[in-house]
Order: sequence, then structure tokens, then C-alpha cells
Amino acid sequence: MHNYFQEIYCINIEEELGKWKQFKNEFIKNNLDWKIKRFGAIKNKVRGKGASLSHLELIKIAHTNKFEHIFIFEDDTKFIDWNLNYLEDAINHLPSDWQIFNIGYNICANENQLKYQQISKNLIKVEKGCDLRSNNAYAINNNAFEYIIREYSRFFEQWKEHKFKWHLDLWFAQNFDRYCLVPLMCVQNQGDKPQRFIDNFSVHRIMPILSQ
Repeated sequence: MHNYFQEIYCINIEEELGKWKQFKNEFIKNNLDWKIKRFGAIKNKVRGKGASLSHLELIKIAHTNKFEHIFIFEDDTKFIDWNLNYLEDAINHLPSDWQIFNIGYNICANENQLKYQQISKNLIKVEKGCDLRSNNAYAINNNAFEYIIREYSRFFEQWKEHKFKWHLDLWFAQNFDRYCLVPLMCVQNQGDKPQRFIDNFSVHRIMPILSQ
């Protein structure tokens, strides 16, 4: 992975450097030697607003520097049953025109509303419009940079205080097909979210289909 993605970032608030240390420990625990850079999160009284601005700023940096693609983590990411072979299979099967690739995600769509296509044993393509949330661990290809910067910036200007629907992950779900690593091996380590991510993934019975 570290050879495929030009830059790998972790978004972290200055006042929460402990989370950055914990995140680096996650890498060590899972024998990962990726060269990851800390990105100081943009502060805002509405935390979700600051998070969205932080992601957007990294995409602007990638576009300005003409990066081919980048990977973004949030500092509360936790790996579960991590397997680099699965990740390698998924990356090898990404089509040349992929735009967003998630290794961490939360399937919030109802079971009969999730529309996806099996690409390989460890990669699915979830259709645009399905409720797939979380930007805790994902990559962006350069063919999406300009559109995101232009259109989400315009959308963001309409932000309403404390309205979760304005968050970048939900906007991604409405605007992009999402390629996703399977099985789920990355969750947001916050409150009850880790188990919720796992439960929501299991409900959709993706793994039995892929193991046939």
C-alpha cells in the first residue's frame, strides 16, 4: 500500500496528540511500515464541520501537487483482523477510473437498499446513492480531486449548524460509486461505533457471497 499511494495522511487535532500516538501504535501492532504524515486538523466549533474542512484541505493539497492519489486516515481508526493480502488483492483489482476506495466504512443502508457489485474476492463496488458512511480510512484518485474541490466547496457554503447531512462522507455517498475492501478490517474507534460498523457489515451478508 505504501508503494501504491503517493501520500498517506492522518488527520489529528493539536490538542489530541495522544490520539496520534495511539494511531501510530496501531500501525506498529499490525506490522505496518507505511510512511504516514500527521495533518493538523482544521478547528471549528462544530467538530464535523472542521473534519470536513480538513479532508477538503488535504484534497486541495493533493490537487495542487498533482498527486496521483492519496490516502486519508482519521486518528480514531482501529484495525480489526488486518490482512495485507486482502488489501493487495483489492488494490490489484481497482479499475483505472476508480475515484474513492474505502478500507473503513459503515453500511447504514437497509439490507435491501445496498446495491453493490463483486469485483474480486476482496473488493466490491457500492453504487452511488447507497448510504455508506465514514471517512475514517479511504483513498482518493486524482480524477476526483477537481470535482470534489469545486462541488463540495459550493455545497459546504450552505452548511447548517449541527446538520449531519452536510458531512463529507454523506456527500461522497450521493456523488460517487465507492470501491470497498472486504472483509471489513477498519473501524472508527469511538463510542459504540466499532461494533456498529461490524454489525452493519454483517447484516448485509457480503462475506458469504464472496466466499462462494
